[in-house]
Amino acid sequence: MVERFSIQDLNIQDPSPQLTQHALQNPTPQGNFHNLGGGGGDAVYAPTYSGGGGGNTACISLPPVARSKSMVLSVILAMLFGPIGLLYASRKGAAVVAALMVGAGLVQGGSLHALLDDAVMNPIWVVARIISIVWAAGAVIAYNRREKEVFAKDQAAGAS
Repeated sequence: MVERFSIQDLNIQDPSPQLTQHALQNPTPQGNFHNLGGGGGDAVYAPTYSGGGGGNTACISLPPVARSKSMVLSVILAMLFGPIGLLYASRKGAAVVAALMVGAGLVQGGSLHALLDDAVMNPIWVVARIISIVWAAGAVIAYNRREKEVFAKDQAAGAS
């Protein structure tokens, strides 16, 4: 053993029994942790230091907050992506608007091939985006109102 800076250093050429007793043991029959690279040669044993979480940790309890969805985010998503952006605010609304788009495309174009035609789908896409924006705003307002009522009810039940 060599001592540097008031810390005892272990001789890594000659592993002491103290190191091998506390070394990690590999539970698998394939090999050990000392030959992870797969190459041959002598293994180098070194002590492993691990930090631990001490016992004096402080925990701050925050008051509960009502969950809410962002009106701005829902409108931006609906403007950019139409019914797909509406998924943030209302999954049912997204399914309804997407079904309306497909139905209107089939009625206007007369076949499934019309759903790929820009001349048929562009006006439908514009209308679907407008419907998605309005639906997203309404869905977020309804969701936030519902969550606020549930939160108030939970707070009243917890206080009594």
